[in-house]
Amino acid sequence: MNSLHKSMQSMEARHAPHPLALALGIACSLFFVSTVQAGIVTPNSPLQTGTKVPPNIMLMLDDSGSMAETNMDDPTLGNFTGGGLSGSELSTMQLRAYANNSIFYNPAETYLPWRLANGTRMASTPYTAVYTDTSKASGSTTNLTTANQEVYYPINPALETTNAVDYYRYRFKTDGTADRCQRTQVLGVWGWNACVTGITSFTWTTPTGPVTRTLAQEKQNYANWYSYNRTRMKVAKSGASSAFGDLGEDIRVGMRSLWNNSGSSNFNIPVTVDNGLFRNQTTPAVTNNRTNWYNALFSSTANNGTPLRSALRNMGTYYTDTSATGPWGPEATALQIACRQNFTILTTDGYWNGDSGFAEADGDSVSGPVITSPTGATYQYVPGRPYSSATANTLADVSMRYWKNDLRTDLPNIVPPSADDPAFWQHMVTFGLSIGLRGTLNPATDLDKPGASNDLTDGGLTWPVPAADSINNIDDLWHAAVNSQGTFVAASTPDDFSKGLRDALAAIVARTGSSSNVAANSVSVGSNTRLFQASYISGQWTGELAAYPISGTGISATASWKASALLPVHASRNIFTTTNTSGGTGGGAVFPTAAQTTALTATIASYIRGDRSLESQNAGTFRDRVQVLGDIVNSSPAFSRESNTVFVGANDGMMHAFNAATGVETFAYVPGIINLVNLKTLVNSPYDHRYLVDGPVVVSTTRQTASKNILVGTLGRGGKGLYALDVTTPASFNATKVLWEYVGDNDLGQVISRPFFTKINNGTEVIIVSNGINSTNDGAALFVINATTGALIRKIVPSGATGNNGLSEPTGVDLDFNGTTDYVYAGDLLGNVWKFDLSASNPSSWAVANSGTPLFIAKDASNNLQPISGGIGFAIDPATFNTWIYFGTGRYMTAGDPANMAVQTWYGLIDANATISGRAVLKQRKIVAAGTFAGKLVRAVEYSVAGDMAGKKGWYIDLVMPPNPPGTAQGERMIGVPIVRGDNLISSSIIPTTDACSQGGTGYINSVKAFTGAAGTIGANGSLDVNNDQNFGNDLIGGYLISSVDLGIFMPTDSLYLTPGASILDPNGCQALILAGGSRGDVAGVCGDSTLVKGRISWREIIGD
Repeated sequence: MNSLHKSMQSMEARHAPHPLALALGIACSLFFVSTVQAGIVTPNSPLQTGTKVPPNIMLMLDDSGSMAETNMDDPTLGNFTGGGLSGSELSTMQLRAYANNSIFYNPAETYLPWRLANGTRMASTPYTAVYTDTSKASGSTTNLTTANQEVYYPINPALETTNAVDYYRYRFKTDGTADRCQRTQVLGVWGWNACVTGITSFTWTTPTGPVTRTLAQEKQNYANWYSYNRTRMKVAKSGASSAFGDLGEDIRVGMRSLWNNSGSSNFNIPVTVDNGLFRNQTTPAVTNNRTNWYNALFSSTANNGTPLRSALRNMGTYYTDTSATGPWGPEATALQIACRQNFTILTTDGYWNGDSGFAEADGDSVSGPVITSPTGATYQYVPGRPYSSATANTLADVSMRYWKNDLRTDLPNIVPPSADDPAFWQHMVTFGLSIGLRGTLNPATDLDKPGASNDLTDGGLTWPVPAADSINNIDDLWHAAVNSQGTFVAASTPDDFSKGLRDALAAIVARTGSSSNVAANSVSVGSNTRLFQASYISGQWTGELAAYPISGTGISATASWKASALLPVHASRNIFTTTNTSGGTGGGAVFPTAAQTTALTATIASYIRGDRSLESQNAGTFRDRVQVLGDIVNSSPAFSRESNTVFVGANDGMMHAFNAATGVETFAYVPGIINLVNLKTLVNSPYDHRYLVDGPVVVSTTRQTASKNILVGTLGRGGKGLYALDVTTPASFNATKVLWEYVGDNDLGQVISRPFFTKINNGTEVIIVSNGINSTNDGAALFVINATTGALIRKIVPSGATGNNGLSEPTGVDLDFNGTTDYVYAGDLLGNVWKFDLSASNPSSWAVANSGTPLFIAKDASNNLQPISGGIGFAIDPATFNTWIYFGTGRYMTAGDPANMAVQTWYGLIDANATISGRAVLKQRKIVAAGTFAGKLVRAVEYSVAGDMAGKKGWYIDLVMPPNPPGTAQGERMIGVPIVRGDNLISSSIIPTTDACSQGGTGYINSVKAFTGAAGTIGANGSLDVNNDQNFGNDLIGGYLISSVDLGIFMPTDSLYLTPGASILDPNGCQALILAGGSRGDVAGVCGDSTLVKGRISWREIIGD
């Protein structure tokens, strides 16, 4: 499926009075401050994470009588045969071989006591005193030494057959010894023979390598299995206690059981206590929400039938409760948060039954109501594959009812949709988890497999008809998950159950908090064009790099690959570093070096490499990770066409290189200048987020750097330094390819903007870098560094530009078109626009142009300085040959920035080699209309008229809401880099907000005419085709051509501009695609104008490819 919005965001809706801005991030509810010397204090938790609305999660625990059983009754498994087994011998082996009874003791597994609310575990029970209760880990005990304990284990673990002769029988005997026998014939009589006695050590094959235990350790493992994992109920509690233990505090969690047999296992979300958050507090008041949830879980007991349909309907009804004590509380009804998401995880070991008199209309073969968002977008469920079936009274019908219908018609429909769930109204998503049972369908393949008419989606398969106590009811549980956009796992082992529960919780967290940056492998859309999206999930602090195909009609909803799932095993990863911790050349080494091992410890270094054996979920003490790839916050993907590789920095301490075709990591690099103290905290639980390798990455072409591809990266908010690598052949990268690191200069701060490669006028290949924020000298500075050696060629420090300052992203200009940079433009946080003159061949002659004064100082109408934190765009007007530069103002760095409502401005200036005195010599353009068009929030800038730019040295647009005058400040700002395509200027803007439902804020993609700042002229075409009808003249708001569109992705990142290639251009597709990532992890786009203007316009067009 293709769409302009990968996440089906055309159905996105938010509050109707949304402001007109674009944003990169979100204000956090809690900030951990990074320790830097200077005064720009950046919080460790990204601003774009926002004020997250904690989702509601209800666990529905099956406490029916069958949950007390000690076997997994799966009719698809065959009985043991061969070896002359019959009677009690056969039944004993059936019960005591994990290959047949998947919850029986498997010595290749390490069994742990249940996890407690505080993250620790219950005590291991001795072999002589294990718990006998089939539901609880308490009460009476028994001594296992009073009987031989038998375990049947395959001779070849890779071949779990049903032939008894393929198994060993192990016994822990009453005399304290152990033996091992095989099923053989002696004189024609079958028996357990060829015994090895007096075994004192055991070695088992596991996916991560062999595990060896002493006899005492083996008995302890067996005792832990007996006390904590022996029955279906205990498996469920073990998995739930572990999986929910990984959840952070920004979740609201409750639990119910089918019967509440214990009288204390129903635990609705305690919304009136600490907002229902899943945590214990000691201040300002003592709260025990987490402990109380665990107590409810552990108290459950097994008894009675399995009325799953009634239970799921009760959960749906629960989510319609509008009271202050219900799931939408604790606020009163009118004040409840409308964007809160609701999830139910339904676990069961059996087929539903026991619903006497239950009736549920056929929900998935009947159309749902038309639901409308505040922006006018609509959605209606229409029956079709893979959802509909002709059977009523099913779990799937119940699930569909609480998904397709608006559960809170009194609240605005502003639930954030995603690629996994398009619903923007209040609804319930159901996740299904079957303990030990499988249906007649295969969830791994039968929903949507390659080919035609062979699955549930395109035909060939249909949902089987469920009935009481039917195996088809497991398929019905899967169907229920599909109908509500959830997921389903048929767990055949305790590990599968625990992993399935973890995956469900991870999916829920992923749907409720992430952000993204994007890059593409081409500036034009061809048959192999891909968009690379980097994202992260807050709370989990995991990252993702995914590749999505792009066509003339938009972005595919399905990723070609996701890098997190393709990382090599930790021992096989190619991870490098340097021995130089204070900068310098060379020193490449395999990570970790001896010094790094000493600073980190060997086990933490192994964890950083990706070893998960010491995580809490695997009996260790380190923080559990949903996946190994760390969060990618401010580092955007950099694509090298020559090596077909994508590079990106992550806060797992590495810069990663991924094969762009496959998504497999080719190598990673841990900078030697990294903060090892912060790197060491990655194992901590709870984890306070830290920036590590968070800065931009740029890669040269072989034309720019002498037949090599050189990568230069920065630590960004993670530190003050640069690193450089030779990445010409990433697949064979080794320690000799580490070029240099640069650190220790008092004018170098946290470099958070992209450097660029170029040649200077003496022919030297260089990297030009702005100094960033929080340098020791606290000012602005431009660095010109030899790209190959890392030697500083020249540092230019403008006079007087100090005090909470730093130079923002530089832009180079080759005015004589000889392939070398003559001038560099950059703004700073004090509002100065600097022009650096690099035209001389001798670097000692370089200086700040205009006699050392700024080209322009950005100030608002009240003469307040306007910070410039983004980059500068550049163009030449082909009609007049005037040199133009473009930038926006505003800052989004500190915890206080989101609330700053100062008016910021979008500028276009003519550089006539003289200082521009102020806005009085510029043409003011105004935002004159705002509203909704084609289901999107839009706005318009005024038209230009002939001659209105005469005598002007540029233009400006104050970013305020019309009517103007007076104009209403919304806190809108521009913090990215504008681009010029044709005569269109394109830039993103953001509007941070404290509205919990706005994912940190909103924003626009803005496009105006580059040389007038206007939307165009009356009667002419505009530059945006919002409704994608191939007509640029009918996209109007208030009678004006639309010049800004909110893509529904909350705060957008910088835009990508792609022109479709002729080989794949769809007649109904866009002339050009303008794409952006959003602060919720989505990517969306709008059709742009690809009309060319004669003459060379944009410097970025010249050097881009």
